Amino acid sequence: MMDRPISSEEKLLNFIRQKAQPATSEKNKANVKENAALSGGQEGARFLKLLNRVLVLLAVVCAGYIFFKIFVSNQNNSADLPAVNIKDAEVAAEPQPVFEIKPLSYYTDLADQRDIFNTSFEKPKTDGKPGLTVLPAMDPTKNLRLVGVVLAEEPQAIIEDLDARETLFLSKGDTVKEMVVDDIQESKIVLRYQSQRFELSNETRPLGQ
Repeated sequence: MMDRPISSEEKLLNFIRQKAQPATSEKNKANVKENAALSGGQEGARFLKLLNRVLVLLAVVCAGYIFFKIFVSNQNNSADLPAVNIKDAEVAAEPQPVFEIKPLSYYTDLADQRDIFNTSFEKPKTDGKPGLTVLPAMDPTKNLRLVGVVLAEEPQAIIEDLDARETLFLSKGDTVKEMVVDDIQESKIVLRYQSQRFELSNETRPLGQ
């Protein structure tokens, strides 16, 4: 059977079809590539978003860890500090008295006032102020006045203290102004101060040692 001869119109139609098929194929390939590119871009965006979230989470965890370490370190340092007594701190803050060096004349005067023949260890009495020594007056009875003497089984002396402005009734052994009543006689009394004895009457004068 012989092939039917192809007319020129059919040849032209076949040629057009052959040209159209490659164009459609190229278009399909381009669409596939474009779709693949879009799909790859979406996957990349999702990956970047996930990566950002992971990095943020890691940053938060690191910051929390650093804060925790600093807090624990401060607590340990506070526990290691020694306890300070508030009273000790106040005492340490108070100014300490400065020792004052007195002139040489002060010490020579003290040496002159001491009785080098008195071997007793009794300290001189002070008035409470440092550096001031109270020495007995030369006449300790000058402000005492004998008013009278009561002669009885136990004699008493009536003495007026001019400083205190009071009248005292003293028996033997009583004390007035650090002086001891040593004896009571008819018109006088004898007072003893340390190693000295004084007679109190109209006229007061020291007796012998």
